[in-house]
Amino acid sequence: MRKYAKIRHFHVYQRGRQEWLLLYDFKGIKPGTKFYTNLARLSTHRGKTALIQYSALLTSNRRVTMAARKLATYYGAETTVFKVVGTDD
Repeated sequence: MRKYAKIRHFHVYQRGRQEWLLLYDFKGIKPGTKFYTNLARLSTHRGKTALIQYSALLTSNRRVTMAARKLATYYGAETTVFKVVGTDD
């Protein structure tokens, strides 16, 4: 993977909504329990943050998203970041 986050646009059908979706995958390894503890700490920072699945984090704060990406990368995960943008449809 490249050293920078891959940011792609993912469209949803709600107006005025901007959120970030982080997908991470630990291929063949298990992250330590501290990974989930630290991820829970990040989710208490400002903005809405929800763990959709064990490998998907949705947040309204870009800084929290990038910090979580760095955390997952540190523990050996491959990551991808999507910018969730509302559409007018």
